[in-house]
Amino acid sequence: MNLQRTKASLLPKLSVTRPVTVTMAFVALLVLGSIAYVLIPIKLLPSGFTPPVLGVWIDYPNSMPSETEEKIARPVEEIVQTIRGVDNVQTWSQNGGVWTWIEFDQQTDMDLAYASLRDRMERVKAELPDDVDRIFLRKFSNDDDPIVFFSVTMNGADVEDPYYLAEKYIKRPLERIDGVAYVEIWGVYEKKILIEIDHDRVKAFHVDLYPVIQSLMDDNFNLSSG
Repeated sequence: MNLQRTKASLLPKLSVTRPVTVTMAFVALLVLGSIAYVLIPIKLLPSGFTPPVLGVWIDYPNSMPSETEEKIARPVEEIVQTIRGVDNVQTWSQNGGVWTWIEFDQQTDMDLAYASLRDRMERVKAELPDDVDRIFLRKFSNDDDPIVFFSVTMNGADVEDPYYLAEKYIKRPLERIDGVAYVEIWGVYEKKILIEIDHDRVKAFHVDLYPVIQSLMDDNFNLSSG
């Protein structure tokens, strides 16, 4: 009980016996607070931190997951693991391409890791199928996090193509605003035509699929008018 009273009376006693010290400490806190308020910006996340992960997307149209795993995922995994600082590599083979997720040690220089990954992708191109045109490298940062989310509902509306409506009247106008870097649409999907082939009938009629696929790709194009 006496100890609590001693601690409670310490600050008033110090203020009375050493007024200059208390005043200077108060002024110092006031100056430091003013400097911090003026010079230190307010941010949602601290700048300068780069997550130790990189991503690679390899587009391979008209392919099955088993095909992309055999021809793309395995060669990419083998060459990516030779990069210094790699801790874990995961790949997802799907229709039309392969996504590779690469995790590095916390002490890894991500700028150097990105340059090494780009070099490895240039080397592995010789082992990939000839119709693989582009390899997309993805580097992540805190600036990639969206700062605004909003939703649009269409209750009772009969919209034939909601993706086209959202892209034309929402996404494109927002992208033209000064300072907007990227706008992403979730919840609606772009219309696509999927053609399933009966492999048994293809073999029965001895049809070569390559010219058929090539003809379909040639007919799939966009042409501006006016």
